[in-house]
Amino acid sequence: MVINLPGGRCIVVDSKVALSGYLDAIEAVDDATREAHLKKHAAELKAHVRNLSSKDYWRHVPDTADFVVLFVPGENFLAAAAERDPNLFDDAFAQKVIITTPSTMVALAKSVAYGWRQEESAKNTMKIAELGREMHARMAIMVDKMSKVGDSIERSVKSYNELVGSVESRVLPQARKFKELGAGDAGGEVAAQAQIET
Repeated sequence: MVINLPGGRCIVVDSKVALSGYLDAIEAVDDATREAHLKKHAAELKAHVRNLSSKDYWRHVPDTADFVVLFVPGENFLAAAAERDPNLFDDAFAQKVIITTPSTMVALAKSVAYGWRQEESAKNTMKIAELGREMHARMAIMVDKMSKVGDSIERSVKSYNELVGSVESRVLPQARKFKELGAGDAGGEVAAQAQIET
C-alpha cells in the first residue's frame, strides 16, 4: 500500500508479515515448545525487516520517504517478538523500516491526514493572498473611476450653476421685459431655477 503525503511524497506500507511461528506457539502443548516457536516468530519478523530493507523502496518508488512501514496486524504479534528480541525496533529503524501495529498505524494515518489539512490550509492561504492582490488592484481601478465620476459630477454641477446664474442674470430680465411690454404670455411667469448645492 502507498500512503500519499503532502508535497507529492509517499510512504510505502508492507503487510506481508509471517505469523506461522506465532500460530504454532499458540497451538503448542508445553512451555518449551511454545517458547521455541515464539523465538522462531521473532526471527521471522526480523528476517522480514531485513527483506524489506533490501528492497530499497525509497530508491525504486518515485518520491517515497526514505523508509518503509512494516504493518503487523496485531499488538500481540509484535509484543511477542519484541519480548524475544528487545533490539527489534532499533534494528528495524537502523535498516529504514518502521514497524507499526493497528494502533500506531492509525496514529501514522492521522498524522498524515493532519499534514494534508495543513497543506490544504496553506493552499487556501495562497489563494486568499492572490484574491487579496486581485481585489486590491480592482479597488484601485474602481476608486480611480469613482474619482473621475466625482470630478465629472462636480464640473457638471458647476457648469449647471453657472448656466442657472447666467439665465437668471442675463436671460430672464430680458424675458420679463417682453411681458412688461405686453408681448409675453399672460398666463405665467418664467420661473428662475434654483442652483444645486454640491
